[in-house]
Amino acid sequence: MRGVAGKPTIGMRIVVHLSRSSRFQEDYVCPRETTQDGIAEKLGIGRGHAASELRVLIKRKLVKFELKHIPGVGIRKRAYFLTPAGEILAKQVKERMGWDGTVFGERNVVKSPPGGGIPPSPAPAVAEHPRPDPLPAANLTPRSSIDP
Repeated sequence: MRGVAGKPTIGMRIVVHLSRSSRFQEDYVCPRETTQDGIAEKLGIGRGHAASELRVLIKRKLVKFELKHIPGVGIRKRAYFLTPAGEILAKQVKERMGWDGTVFGERNVVKSPPGGGIPPSPAPAVAEHPRPDPLPAANLTPRSSIDP
């Protein structure tokens, strides 16, 4: 799993993401973020891409899965968790990448500024442009008055 000059691979991102889900491993019900769909959504990748990366991670014995109940889903689904080797890799990746508590490329995350404190407020909303006046009504003359 080598990224390009400090850029983490999708596999690395999945490992770090799953490192935050270890506490749910023994639970009867697990959050959606432990499923393929949840991982894909959280990391901003396609579900198929997440599935193929998880397959590789399972083959490398870094990730395992169990059937668990997921809130809002009628059937049990595969929930993915790190193996002990995966936990070690996640720790190494976090240290090497200077992990700040967010997952690389994670959606809907507000990072704190360096040194802590309150994150900057979001950019002010862009004022909407006023709608143009509607076009004047077309000259709708009855057809009978046009035909001779």
